[in-house]
Amino acid sequence: MASALSLGLVLGAVLGTLIGAALFAVGALSPHFGSIWPRRALILWSAAFALLALRFLLLWLAPGIAPGDFNPLAEVAHLAAVTLLFAGTQRYFQRPMRLGVLGLLFGGGLAWIAVSVGLGTEFLAATTPIYVFSGGMLFANAWYWLDNRQPGDVATLTLAILLSLWGLHKLDYPFLFGLSGIGPWGLVLGLTLAVASGLGLLVVTAGLQGQRCRETVRRVSELEAESAAGTAHLRTVLDTLADGVVTVDGEGVIADVNPTAVAIFGYLSAERMIGLPVSTILPDEENDYPLGGLVARLAGHPEAAAERPDSFVGMRQGGGSLPVDVRVSETTQGGRRFFVVVVRDMSEATAARTIEILGRELDQKVLGGASLGEVADHVVEALAGLTGADLSWLATRESDQSLNPRALWVAGQSVPEGIEDRLAADTASTTDILSLERSRILDLDTLPGSHATARRAGCRWLLLLPLWGQASAVGVLALGFARELPDPARISRLERLAGRIGAALRLTRDQQLLRLQGTAMDAVANAIFITRADGTIEWVNKAFCRLSGYPAEEVLGRKPSILKSGFQDLATYHDMWKSITKGAVWRGELIELRRDKTLYTVNQLVTPMVGQSGEIEHFVAVHEDITERKKADERIRYLSNYDTLTRLPNRVLFRDRLVQAVTQARRTRTKLAVLFIDMNRFSRVNDTLGHDTGDQFLMTVASRINAAAGDADTVARIGGDEFAIIQTNLENAEAAASLATRIIRTVASPVEISGQEVRVGANVGIAIYPQDGEDADHLIKNADMAMYRVIRSDAEPYCFFSNEMNDEAQLRLGLEGDLRRALELNELSLYLQPQVDTRGRRVVGFEALLRWFHPTHGNIPPARFIPVAEDSGLILSIGEWVLEQAIIQMAKWRAEGLGEVSMAVNISPVQFQERHLPDKVARMLEVHDVPAAFLELELTESVLMKDAEAAVTLLNRLSDAGIKLAVDDFGTGYSSLAYLKQFRVDKLKLDQSFVRHMDTDFNDRVIARATINLGHSLGLKVIGEGVETRTQFEMLQREGCDVVQGYLFGRPMPVDEATELLRRAGPAPFLDTEGDPPQGS
Repeated sequence: MASALSLGLVLGAVLGTLIGAALFAVGALSPHFGSIWPRRALILWSAAFALLALRFLLLWLAPGIAPGDFNPLAEVAHLAAVTLLFAGTQRYFQRPMRLGVLGLLFGGGLAWIAVSVGLGTEFLAATTPIYVFSGGMLFANAWYWLDNRQPGDVATLTLAILLSLWGLHKLDYPFLFGLSGIGPWGLVLGLTLAVASGLGLLVVTAGLQGQRCRETVRRVSELEAESAAGTAHLRTVLDTLADGVVTVDGEGVIADVNPTAVAIFGYLSAERMIGLPVSTILPDEENDYPLGGLVARLAGHPEAAAERPDSFVGMRQGGGSLPVDVRVSETTQGGRRFFVVVVRDMSEATAARTIEILGRELDQKVLGGASLGEVADHVVEALAGLTGADLSWLATRESDQSLNPRALWVAGQSVPEGIEDRLAADTASTTDILSLERSRILDLDTLPGSHATARRAGCRWLLLLPLWGQASAVGVLALGFARELPDPARISRLERLAGRIGAALRLTRDQQLLRLQGTAMDAVANAIFITRADGTIEWVNKAFCRLSGYPAEEVLGRKPSILKSGFQDLATYHDMWKSITKGAVWRGELIELRRDKTLYTVNQLVTPMVGQSGEIEHFVAVHEDITERKKADERIRYLSNYDTLTRLPNRVLFRDRLVQAVTQARRTRTKLAVLFIDMNRFSRVNDTLGHDTGDQFLMTVASRINAAAGDADTVARIGGDEFAIIQTNLENAEAAASLATRIIRTVASPVEISGQEVRVGANVGIAIYPQDGEDADHLIKNADMAMYRVIRSDAEPYCFFSNEMNDEAQLRLGLEGDLRRALELNELSLYLQPQVDTRGRRVVGFEALLRWFHPTHGNIPPARFIPVAEDSGLILSIGEWVLEQAIIQMAKWRAEGLGEVSMAVNISPVQFQERHLPDKVARMLEVHDVPAAFLELELTESVLMKDAEAAVTLLNRLSDAGIKLAVDDFGTGYSSLAYLKQFRVDKLKLDQSFVRHMDTDFNDRVIARATINLGHSLGLKVIGEGVETRTQFEMLQREGCDVVQGYLFGRPMPVDEATELLRRAGPAPFLDTEGDPPQGS
C-alpha cells in the first residue's frame, strides 16, 4: 500500500510540475507582457519544471534501476532544472546573466556524475555534491525574491520561504533517501515543495503582472490628461519660438506654420502659407537636397541627413532669397505621415560669420605679409559676395591726399582697363569721401551726368564707406547696387567692418613700410646696431655681422665694448657718452677690433632715441667702414705726390716743394736752381727691349740721379723720362752747371739689364731764382724751355735759360694762333714733288708736301710750323685736309685721263694714333671714286716702333683696304727687322742722308746697297730720296733702286705745274741743280 501511495504521489507531482510548466509557457506567449525580460524568464521556468517532471519519472520508472539506487540521468535532469530555475529568476529581475559561470557550474556537475558512474560510487557519496549545488541554487532564488519584495507583499515572502525550505530539503535528502522506511517520504516531501514552489511562482508573477497592468492604465489616463494640457502649451511654445516651424504632410504640402515661419518667409499670415507646396519656400532647384519631394528622405535616412549642407536657400514671398538652416523629423498622426521642418533664419548668423571669417582672413593676409593690392582684391570680392553688390571698389589715400584705386570687382563683367581711375574721379567729384565720418548712400538717379562708370555697371545706388585707420581715413570702399540696398542693420555691420578693413589696410601699409625699412637696413652697406639705454645690444643688421665678424647671437645682450681695439684714447669715449646721454647726436672716427682680432676704422654716428616719457630708451649706432677709404686716401695722397715706379716726388709735390723753397730763398735772400732732365734715346729702350725693361732702367737711373744730386733739396720724376731737381742755397751758376754735368755723366753711364748693356744720354735745362723767375711756375716753365732748347740743338748737353728762349716761345705761341687762322682762311696749299721710275725715267707718282704762305711773314717752312701743329693738336685737322686735297687731285687727274699715278702722303705720329684712321681714308677714297691702290701713306720708323703691336694692327687694316704703305727715312731710326717683317708695307724710302754722300762716302754707299737689297728680299720697292746729281741717280740705278725723288727731277711744285708735267709725258728731264742748297721737305 505504501508503494502504491508513493507511486500516486510521484505521478501527481509529475502532473503538477507539467501543469506548472505549461502555465509558464502560456504566460510567456501572453501579449500582456510588454517587456522581453519577463517572457524569457517564464520560458526558462517552464523548461525547468518540465525537467523536474522528467526527473521524477526517471527516479521511479526507469527500467533496471531500483528505488534507492543512483540514477545518473535523473540527476542530470535535476542539475539542469535548478540551473534554468535560477537563470529564469535573473531574467525576471533584469539582472545580468553570467552564462559563463552557470555553464561552468553545470559542467562541473556533469563531470561529477560521469566520474561517479565510472567509479561505481555509492549513492550517498555520489549525490551529496549534486544536492548541495541544487540547494545553493534554490537559496539564491529565494534571496532574489526577498531582495525585490515590496513592503506588505506576503505572496513574495511565502515564495521565498518555500524556495528556502526546498533548498534545505535538498541538503538532507541524500541522507534521508538511504534510510529504509524514510527515503520514500523524503521524496514525497521534495515533490511537494517543488509543486508548491512552482505554484508560488505562478501566483507571485501573475500578481505582479496585474499590478503592472493597473499602473499602466492609470499612467495612460494621466498622460491623456497631460497631453491635452500639453497640446495647448506646445502650441503656445511653437508660436513663441525664435525658429520657424513648418508642418508638411506626406505629399509635400504645408499643413501648419508658426508665426516665426510666417515672418521669416515674408508672408502676411499663416493662412497664406498653409496649403502651398513646401517647394514654394524651399525651392528644389536652389538646394542640394530639395525638400519639396524629399522631406521624407531627410527625415528617415540618417545618411542623407549627415550629408546635408550647412544651410539652404529659402525664398521670401517678395522673391528675395535668404539663407536658412533646416532640421526635419518624421511623425505620424491618425495614421498619416507628417514632417516637422524647423527653419532658422541664418541671415544674421551668416553675415556675422562671413564678416568674422573675412576679418580673420584679413588678419592672416596682413600677418602673412600680403601687399595692399592683395588685401584690396580680397576685400572687394568678399564684400561683393557678402552683400550681393553689383560693383565693389576700393581705393586708398596717398600722401598727397589723392585716391589710389587698388581693386575693383564688377558682377558678370571683365574689368575694363582704367575703370578704377574713372571711378575715383567720379566719386571725388561728387563728395569729399576722405572727410566722411560715416557711410553715405548716393542715389545715382538724383545725380544726372555723374558716375557714368558705375551706371554702365548697372548700379543705381552707391554705398560709400570710409575706411578709418585710427584717427584718419586711409581709404574708401564703394559698393554699387542695381536692385535694392542693404537694410540699415546690415549697413551698420558694414560700417563696423569698414573700421576693421581700414585698420587692416593701415597695418598692411605700416608693415610694408617696416619691411621696406627692415630690408633697407639689412641691405645697407653700413653696419647698424641698436642698444638699450644702458648700452646692451638689442639688434644688429647683417652688415654689422659682416663688418665685425661676430654672428648676431654672440653680440646680442653684450656691450659695444667688445669692439674696443685699445688704439682709441679714452677721451674719445668719454666725449661720446657725455654727448649721447644728454640727447645729442655724436659723430666721430673709431678704430675697432674684429672677432678675428684684425683692426678696422669706422665713422660712427650715434643717435639717442627718446621715448614717450622723455627719457632716452635706445641708442642707434651706424658704422660706416672707412678702412679701405683711409687706405685709399693714404694711397691717393701718395700717388698724388709720388711716382709709383721710382718712388720719387712727382710733378705736384715737386711744385709744392719748389713754392716752399722759393719762399725760403726770398726770405733769406739766397738763390736756387731748378734743373729739368730729359733722357734722349730712352724710347728706343722701350721699343726694342719692352716696357718692363724700360721700367727697370728708369728705376736704376732714378736711383743714380738721386745719389748724384747729393745735398739737393728735391729730386723728382715729372714725366715719362723727365726728372727735375731743386738745388737750394746756390752760391753761383757754376754750382748748378757742376750738378748738371754730374747728372749727365751719371745718366750716360751704361746700365746692364738682363745681360744687356743699355746706354742713354741726358739733356738738362737750368733756371735760376731770382733772375729767371721769381715764382715756382715761371722757374718750371723756363727750366723746361731751356731743356727743350738742348733737345733741339746739337750743342752742349745742358743749357741755362735766356730771354731769347722766352722770345722764341712767345713767337711759337703766336705762330700757333696764326696757324689756326691759316687753316680757317685757306692759307695752306698743297705742293707736289715727282717720283721717277729709274728704268724709263717716267713720272710714276708724287709726294704731297704742305706749304704755308703767311700774309706777314711770308713762306714759313714745314720744319717750323709742323712741330707747332703737333704740339697744339692742329695736326689732325691739317693732316686730314692734306689727305683730302691729295685724293681730290688724283680724282681730277683720272677725270682728265692723265694716267694712273700714285700719291704719297705723310702721316704724322699724332694721326697714326687715331683708331679710325683707316675708316676715314677709305671714306674719302669712296667719296671721290679713287682706287685705294693709288694712295700711298708714308710713316717713319719711329712712329711704327713706338707701339709695334698696335702698329701691326693698324697697318693690317690699311693694307686690307687696299692702301699702299711706305716706311719713310728708313735707316735713320732704331730699326727692328723682327718687326719690319711683320709690317704689311709696300715700299722703303732710303733716307737722303745716305744718298747725299754715297758718291764720296763708302759707308753711305754700302748702307744704300744693303737697304735696297733688304727691301727687295722682303718683296718691297725702294725709293731713294734727295737725289740731286746724275751720279747719285746712276749709282742708285745700278744698285737696283726702283724709284727716285729729288731736285734732279723737280722741286716741290704747285698742283698746276705738276699737272702740266704729267701732260708732257715722256722721260723726265734732268734739271741743273748745281749751287742749290740741300733740299728738304
